[in-house]
Amino acid sequence: MVDISKIGGYFMPDPQGQNKTSKADGAFGNILDQVQKGLASHVTETMPLSAPMPIQPMADYEEMATRQADKLLGLLEQYTTALENPDTTLKSMGPVVDQMELEANVAKRVLSHVDSNNGVGRIVNQAAVYASVEAIKFRRGDYV
Repeated sequence: MVDISKIGGYFMPDPQGQNKTSKADGAFGNILDQVQKGLASHVTETMPLSAPMPIQPMADYEEMATRQADKLLGLLEQYTTALENPDTTLKSMGPVVDQMELEANVAKRVLSHVDSNNGVGRIVNQAAVYASVEAIKFRRGDYV
């Protein structure tokens, strides 16, 4: 076996501390000493902390509900216009119905943050229910 305590070299620390010097020599050494002294004096000073990420304001659910109501009512108006037009086929109405279902589901998620009995929440709730009912009627075949 090899005794690893006898292995030495440049990368190994000097056990007796013979090669350690307290100050570096030359012009570079002087600059290094000044920088180290400057760093030691700055250790006591603290830097102001900043937030890790910019702080986002809370979502305004009333505004989201208003936008959702506008989308739903616009889609319901398109749907009504398409139903009134005798030249419109049921196949061409499919994308509008799909979008109505999607927006009704989004509206239900928004309603979980808004009072659905008052103000815009009530309008969104009624529009979402109406859109869901109309989508069910369309899929069931009530308009064939």
